[in-house]
Formats: sequence, structure tokens, C-alpha cells
Amino acid sequence: MPFLHSHSVRSWLLFMAVLLALGLADLILQPSSRDAAVIALAVGLWATLLLAGLLVIALAQGARGLRMHRTP
Repeated sequence: MPFLHSHSVRSWLLFMAVLLALGLADLILQPSSRDAAVIALAVGLWATLLLAGLLVIALAQGARGLRMHRTP
């Protein structure tokens, strides 16, 4: 998929990696305040945000590509 090599996707993946690192740091610093349900919910939310962001980027780039290839 060519859109995976775009600047938008790299920026989104970097943002999500930072978000994941902050979540892991929070878990390491406060392990007693986390239980399995909270961790599972956080992982599910993170994965949903990751995939939703990639989908939005793909749709936006696809729409832009369609606009560029239209004939008058």
C-alpha cells in the first residue's frame, strides 16, 4: 500500500508510539493502581485509535487522488 510510506502515516505512527511509551511509563511507575481490565481497555482503545487514524489518512489520500485524476 503506497499510502503507508507517506509523511502523514509516519507522523501518525510516531504520535501513537509516543502515546504507547507514555502509557507503558505510567504502568511502570504505578503498577499497583492498574488491573488487567484497565490495561485491556487501554490496549483496545490504543489499537482502535491506531487503525482509525490509518483509515482516515487512507481515505483522505484516496479522495485527494480521485480529485487529481478527474477530467473536466
